[in-house]
Amino acid sequence: MSKQMSRGARQAACQDGNDELGTPPKIIRRLHKALGDKFELDVAAGAENIEIAHRRFTVKDNGLAQPWNAETVYLNPPYSDPLPWMQRTVDQLSRDHGPSLVIALLKSDVSPEWFQDYATEAEYLCAVGERLSFVGADGSAPFGSIMLAFTDDETSVPPDIIEAFDEFGAVYRRETVTEASKQARLTDIVNDGGVRAAPASPASPAQPGCGISLDRLTPRDEVTLSFRTQTLGAIGTLPDSATVRMLPG
Repeated sequence: MSKQMSRGARQAACQDGNDELGTPPKIIRRLHKALGDKFELDVAAGAENIEIAHRRFTVKDNGLAQPWNAETVYLNPPYSDPLPWMQRTVDQLSRDHGPSLVIALLKSDVSPEWFQDYATEAEYLCAVGERLSFVGADGSAPFGSIMLAFTDDETSVPPDIIEAFDEFGAVYRRETVTEASKQARLTDIVNDGGVRAAPASPASPAQPGCGISLDRLTPRDEVTLSFRTQTLGAIGTLPDSATVRMLPG
């Protein structure tokens, strides 16, 4: 970006996703302190006036075409098209010689594909609590920013990184939620008016929230189940209660 560009033009370019804006020095310094060193690799370098990593890929190197063979990687991708960089991040973290930690700085925008499909794979997200002043732009950016911490399957985000995130803004941790099978089990329980049920397999105990483990019952035991029909509408027509009688196996 030309230094002779007017302030208004700079802000417009920043808003449109100008790719020549560098990470603010205060963020770089704080991340270096958290790591105890520079990053090993900066995969989209060129606009910063402080060296972020021991090695770096510039536009000429094309970080998307290079292997990210480094333990710690920093990414401030081109905001005009962050999608391939997010795809590359997730891909490289899954490789044997890929990074164990990637820290990324991006525009705060939860609607695009790059966020929905890839940024959500981050272990931690920091919603930066201020409009950042990027290197190469006058004044604060006209958009909010987020910082993401990605790790491979065997690595946890260092506590010092989480502490640094906390200093920049609100921090959120990703929680993996798996779909329980209890709805299907309830459907089986209430079949034929709620008088027949199959024993639960000892290898797969009742899911949390069912309130009963069927493998603990003996033949001809009866249990009355009450259902919160207002919150279980997805099952279909469900009675307020049902009697379950265990039949001989």
